[in-house]
Amino acid sequence: MAKAEDPSMLTERQRELLREKLLEARAVLLEARASREGEFRGQRDTAAEDMDAAEQAREQSDALNRAERDRQRLRLIDEALARFEDGTYGLSADSGEPIGFERLQSIPWARLSVADQEAAEREARGRR
Repeated sequence: MAKAEDPSMLTERQRELLREKLLEARAVLLEARASREGEFRGQRDTAAEDMDAAEQAREQSDALNRAERDRQRLRLIDEALARFEDGTYGLSADSGEPIGFERLQSIPWARLSVADQEAAEREARGRR
């Protein structure tokens, strides 16, 4: 893909940078997950000796919450990488409009443009 004419479209260099960012974020999440799994196994062996049940339950709950957030983020990253493959990366899943480079730099797994995200949030607030 040559340099995009439309400033809202991504250039090939921008796409490369964003893909690298996604792959790096994915690697960090997988490494953190492996590290936490090892720590959790070690905690189970000594936890009863070192902390009371309430503290142990709180730490396990926190760990489970972090693991769930990481699983969700990993799914979003994998979906974004799949969009690279099918040619839809950088386009809003709702409207098909381009997602700005600045937004993708901040949230490379973003599925929606700012306008589509705001509309989705307004709709969700209206359903409450």
